[in-house]
Amino acid sequence: MLRINATAKIGIIRVLTTDDIHLLNMHGTLIEALFPNLDVVSRCIPNHPKGVYNSETEASAGPLVVRLAREFEAENCSAVIISCASDPGLDMARKNVGIPVIGAGEAAALLGRAFGRKVGVLGIGSSTPKRMERILGDLLVGYSKPEGVENTTNLLTAESQRAVLDAGLKLKQAGAEVIVLACTGLSTAGSAALLSKVTGLRVVDAVQAAGFLAYYAVTF
Repeated sequence: MLRINATAKIGIIRVLTTDDIHLLNMHGTLIEALFPNLDVVSRCIPNHPKGVYNSETEASAGPLVVRLAREFEAENCSAVIISCASDPGLDMARKNVGIPVIGAGEAAALLGRAFGRKVGVLGIGSSTPKRMERILGDLLVGYSKPEGVENTTNLLTAESQRAVLDAGLKLKQAGAEVIVLACTGLSTAGSAALLSKVTGLRVVDAVQAAGFLAYYAVTF
């Protein structure tokens, strides 16, 4: 158990392969801003320059995620976050390491369900990730994908942000009272705050949700 005023080292696994240090560390920086007692170390898996965006890239990412989870445990991290809403390798990693492994998708869905209201999911895949769908169950009222966005690298343009906002408004029209983001690239783009302002709905950011669970896992 961590004292509230102590610091815990957390590993973040990015599934977007990048040499850009600022981009690599962005999710860790978001979490550290919310939870100053978490010291976040970020690493990315190889050979995924467009991230995880379909079943093939999810399958190939799994073993690479497990390898990094083992590295983080060996370096005395207190927990590991898989920064991907599809949670590639999550079950496998939990079987292979003795520290908490938190999937961003699972965390976001759990937090979305906790509000007890109708939930719309917004992501870049063809449908709601299966784990998120199981967790949300009967609260899930729809899924929306921004037009023209096929992978996480597409999200960093003004045009894609307009498409994200349109997708959020469609979910509101479908009856959603809460929007859960099913892509951590939307965290990089800062989409949650914009969506909340435009739709007037509560929006659950997957990276922030994972950080919340990591904080709880190492503190209590």
